[in-house]
Amino acid sequence: MSSAVPLTLLGGYLGAGKTTLVNDLLEQSAQRIAVLVNDFGAVNIDAKLIRTARSDSVELANGCLCCSLRDSVAETLQPLAGRGDFDRVVVEVSGVGNPAKLAPWQGFPGFAPGGLVVCADAGAIGRQLRDGFIGDTVLDQLRAAELVLLSKTDLLPEDRAKQAAQLVSQAAPQAAVLASPHGADRIAGLERWLGALPDQAGARELEPEPTPEHGGNHPFASLALRGTRPVDRERLERALAGCPQVLQRAKGFLRLQDSPQRRTLVQYSGSGLELEDCGAWSGAQEPQLVLIAAGERAEDVLAQIAAALPELQASPADGTS
Repeated sequence: MSSAVPLTLLGGYLGAGKTTLVNDLLEQSAQRIAVLVNDFGAVNIDAKLIRTARSDSVELANGCLCCSLRDSVAETLQPLAGRGDFDRVVVEVSGVGNPAKLAPWQGFPGFAPGGLVVCADAGAIGRQLRDGFIGDTVLDQLRAAELVLLSKTDLLPEDRAKQAAQLVSQAAPQAAVLASPHGADRIAGLERWLGALPDQAGARELEPEPTPEHGGNHPFASLALRGTRPVDRERLERALAGCPQVLQRAKGFLRLQDSPQRRTLVQYSGSGLELEDCGAWSGAQEPQLVLIAAGERAEDVLAQIAAALPELQASPADGTS
């Protein structure tokens, strides 16, 4: 048996449930896992589980670690390779990236290929595959997968959930498909699948300085809206719901005028808009909402949303998850 640490790649289109899966892994896995994420601020870890916290990492009492994926993948993996106290490392891939492009990093010294998992939103996957702007991106992600986790099946009638699973199987015949809502059952199913993988240490060679993919030539545009002034809830809902075919993702934490002392998680994807109270603000946390759009009107739509939310200031987005 190899002493190399399995390195699992986690991909999936914007809003497919990657962050929810990361949270579930960190809180429910029986293994000691290090998770490298694109958007560290979006991972909402229960404060009771945190042992130590820094600006770009959180260490949990159960031995798990969540940290930000730096510009250099090697710079992030190198210290983890030498620690020896993790059972698995999971790397989250950009929501518009092809996880196959990061597969060579599974051969980084000290690591072994540990599976390539792609999340897919059961309610949105059909529309996404048919979309003229993002369909190729979503199809490439599915074709790279060894396992597809079909998320949000609990929000659909049984027949629609089965149709989504069949659609994924047709698009990605090489992959196993696990259809289940988030929570303990999905984590148990994922870990059974990961545990059944053969030992692949040394199966791939690391290519010289491969570069993480962030969408290639696809017509994506992103924008970050920042500011401490509370935002009107109804105006926010109208702004995000106004361009459903162009706006692909909105994600972040804001202050709302009806609850300015509360930290509200804002998430918009193909499944719609969700606003969740995540407790009181603490420390130096800054409200921020990252928007991602696709298509010829992408930049115009982002500018339209920014204009509808004058409490926030627009600036370039740091990442695409």
